[in-house]
Amino acid sequence: MSRADDNRSCHAVRQLHAPAGHIAAHLAELTAARTPSEALAAVARLEVAAREAREWLAVDLVLDEGWSYADVARPLGITRQAASKAYADAVNARMRRMVFGRGEALVIVNGVHAGSL
Repeated sequence: MSRADDNRSCHAVRQLHAPAGHIAAHLAELTAARTPSEALAAVARLEVAAREAREWLAVDLVLDEGWSYADVARPLGITRQAASKAYADAVNARMRRMVFGRGEALVIVNGVHAGSL
């Protein structure tokens, strides 16, 4: 491997700053906690933020970078099946939003272009 393109783990994700910032905000809450109760609540919010950021990144990698579920599973230390089960719904939901969010749709019937809706 002589180039960054040879190793998917070296690719830069366009939106990395957003999930990292999401986690950093919750980490600041934990750092600012003054009582064990505040710290415990901050840890719970941090865990939720980490789960959300992990999903956000996984969906970006699958849809934007072309990663397979096996590629996503490797850095998480889980199986391809577990990654698929964990992220397929989120990937499909974002794909639907991307398709249905457009102003027009292309309808193809029996391989023939039927026009725009």
